[in-house]
Amino acid sequence: MSGAERRTAHRYVLGDLSIEINGVRHETVNISARSVAVIARPDIDYANLRGQVRFVSGGVAELNRDIVSLIVTGLRRSMAIFDYAVNDPAWEVLLKRYDAANDTPVLEDIFG
Repeated sequence: MSGAERRTAHRYVLGDLSIEINGVRHETVNISARSVAVIARPDIDYANLRGQVRFVSGGVAELNRDIVSLIVTGLRRSMAIFDYAVNDPAWEVLLKRYDAANDTPVLEDIFG
């Protein structure tokens, strides 16, 4: 996925979704169907990751998924950004269903 595609992809915010990298949980900042931003930890070399990687949710079991591919595409002081893949054609449907923005009430003009 190119940078432009990554920026235009719809992003979701899931409050209870983490990435577990070799047993270490990383809180997600936002996620699209093919890229994810996580809060980086200073003690991890993200450019040279090896081992087991998966999505973990304590509250929504159907979001628990093995990640079959994880490629670092950006590193900032407090954030790591990855392209990823899961083996689930309905993955984006799940992301949309549990997106925190779906619970946001529509504002109403009470003065209009």
